[in-house]
Amino acid sequence: MAAAGLFVCGAVLIVLSVASRDEKSSAAERRLTMGLAVCALLACSLVTLFGLDAVGLHRGARQWPSAAVWSLALAGAVAFASRRRFRYAAVPAACVGLATMFLGSTTFLDRFVNDPFLAPAEPITMATRASSPVATFTVPFEATQLWLSPAGGYVALSSEDEQPLARPSTA
Repeated sequence: MAAAGLFVCGAVLIVLSVASRDEKSSAAERRLTMGLAVCALLACSLVTLFGLDAVGLHRGARQWPSAAVWSLALAGAVAFASRRRFRYAAVPAACVGLATMFLGSTTFLDRFVNDPFLAPAEPITMATRASSPVATFTVPFEATQLWLSPAGGYVALSSEDEQPLARPSTA
């Protein structure tokens, strides 16, 4: 429902923009478009903070999806500008937005990253064991994450609960 509402709002804004294309753009409109360009440039520069290699760019695009959003918003804003040369600026802005979306995709990771830690894995299969547990214990909080040692002798649990325990407990 939210996507449909946003689509309708976007379509209405496009119709209004095309209808008022002959009017001269105001100073406030130019300032807002410039602010949009600054936000897009800042977000795209944040993508490069993780590095300029393929893994770094992928991580940056995943961490800062706003780079694609701001770039595509800028492309949409200048695509319906009253001056023709501004409308041409929509093409590079849209290309940057689409490229940032691609950098954050799994397809980019599969095609361009050759990292031994990103090796393909077999699907996980579940197997139920018909044996009794070796040990049982209670946890005084709701566990949201679990780590099991390779030999299965130790368990680490964590919680996203914001209230700390009176004393930390380990299992």
